[in-house]
Amino acid sequence: MKVIFKSKDYQVLEMIGFISFMMIILTQRAIRPNSQGFDESIKHLLGVVPNLLAGLAMSLAIFIYGKSYFDRFKLSAEKAMLASLAISIAGLTLWEYIQTAAHKSFDSEDVLASILGSLLSALAIYLNIRYNRKHASLK
Repeated sequence: MKVIFKSKDYQVLEMIGFISFMMIILTQRAIRPNSQGFDESIKHLLGVVPNLLAGLAMSLAIFIYGKSYFDRFKLSAEKAMLASLAISIAGLTLWEYIQTAAHKSFDSEDVLASILGSLLSALAIYLNIRYNRKHASLK
């Protein structure tokens, strides 16, 4: 089996991203279809949460799995984080526009949730970078 990372620097970020993707599926496939008796504000929240989780998971995935691509451009970890944030937000916003072609309405709350999720990933990445640097200096 090929190992993607020889170091364990990104295991926590990978786990957060994996759990986020699983929560998207769980919310869309199991919780929302069975939300008939829920309060309207909870139903509304269940409509927006997948976008927040998508922003979180996509930014993390782009940062982690795009590392070799970012390394080619000699981007620091912080710049790679910003690049992954920008790519994620742009892609998820574009997806919201593309859905209008399928006669779905554009939902600005979904875009805001995607941005918030991406910002949460930036926080997680930043904390991971600081943690890795601190522990690298202690070795």
